Amino acid sequence: MCFGDLLRLSNRRWSKRVLLRGGVDVMGVISHSQTGVKKEKLVLADQDFSADSVTYFFERQEEKEKYYLLMLDEFDMIDPDKKEETQKQFGQLMKSFSNRLKRTKLVIVGVSKNLEELMGAHPSNLRVIDGIKIKKMPDNTLQNILDKRVGLLDISFTDALKKKMITVCEGSPYLMHLLALGIVLDGGEKEIYEEGDFEKGLDFAYGEMGKKS
Repeated sequence: MCFGDLLRLSNRRWSKRVLLRGGVDVMGVISHSQTGVKKEKLVLADQDFSADSVTYFFERQEEKEKYYLLMLDEFDMIDPDKKEETQKQFGQLMKSFSNRLKRTKLVIVGVSKNLEELMGAHPSNLRVIDGIKIKKMPDNTLQNILDKRVGLLDISFTDALKKKMITVCEGSPYLMHLLALGIVLDGGEKEIYEEGDFEKGLDFAYGEMGKKS
């Protein structure tokens, strides 16, 4: 995944899953005006994915006196051999947004130890970023979510199974979701799921996570 790929990915995340045709990409953004907040589909030619052209594109959109939020997910999934160049391009994009745009904000989502690892260590990049660190979910909160969801299905997980799931998840609700889904889908139809079903959920979770890499 590289600069253009991340921009294209916003189409799938935020613009009602519009199919792309004819070499044209749709950027999914959230806009705000006096009439309220809504998702919009903004068309940008595929060959124009550069920091300057994207900024110019939003300058034109701002003439409509709306506020825009451009959201880019899975920034941590950049191809290793393209990481340095992609971080450099997004650094240029962030500085361009900061200097030229008043009503458009860029939100970048990714998993990393710190901002330097995610966005690159160049000081000029970090000066225009407000980092928001999402803490790990406490074990009791993960268990409460799990208990409520399995309760809706009139099934139950044994305490030993839940303890193992929570230990492996290490505060990740996403991993908990995948584990539970795999256990139910691959464990067969029954009312009570036990510790022996854990490996089925783990195999399913690793398989789903592997599809994103």
